[in-house]
Amino acid sequence: MANTPIATLPYPALTDSPNGPSQVQSLATALDSQVVPRFATTAARDAAITAPAAGQMCWTTTPATHWYYSGSGWIILGGGAYGRCRLRRVANQSVLTNAATAISWDTEDVDSGGYITAPSTTITIPASLDGMYAITFRAAGATQPTNRNFAEINVTSALTGVPGDFRIPSTGGTAENRMVAYYSGPLAAGDTFVCNVLHNVGSAQNYVGWLSVVRLAPL
Repeated sequence: MANTPIATLPYPALTDSPNGPSQVQSLATALDSQVVPRFATTAARDAAITAPAAGQMCWTTTPATHWYYSGSGWIILGGGAYGRCRLRRVANQSVLTNAATAISWDTEDVDSGGYITAPSTTITIPASLDGMYAITFRAAGATQPTNRNFAEINVTSALTGVPGDFRIPSTGGTAENRMVAYYSGPLAAGDTFVCNVLHNVGSAQNYVGWLSVVRLAPL
């Protein structure tokens, strides 16, 4: 069979013996690694494409992402700053006194990469999205207690074990019910973190929360 001058796709020449099924199959096989197939999930992709070719692309609905195959693994197609997540805790979450408690995120506003499946407490850095990150966690209590509130981004990382900042959002002797914690630094694929709140009010308190995760650059 001959080849077209574009993308080396095979097509039957006039001198070829007629064999429609074989010739169509050859063309379909050559096209298979050059089109952009669509799949519901990465699991569906992996089940359908068992032997991907280097440079092959696809689209997944969850996460809503374009991928390309590097020759050794599927990589998210995007720029250096690609990858972000924005979560909220909308329903009040009860937190016992003197017990660091991870916020369970119940609302997923943005997740370009597959960082979390809400509801869940743990955010995981997806494959191919290792990089430098800026993370901001905010929490608010349902009431303004007379004692202290704390917020923390607790990182479990192959690169760094340093947690995010603690912050006591109060001045003088008056406690407030709003807190914020930050983390800025490298995170590897597979690293995880949770956002903890802690208080010493003396009785259980209700909290809501907000989280912003932004990948600034690849490692």
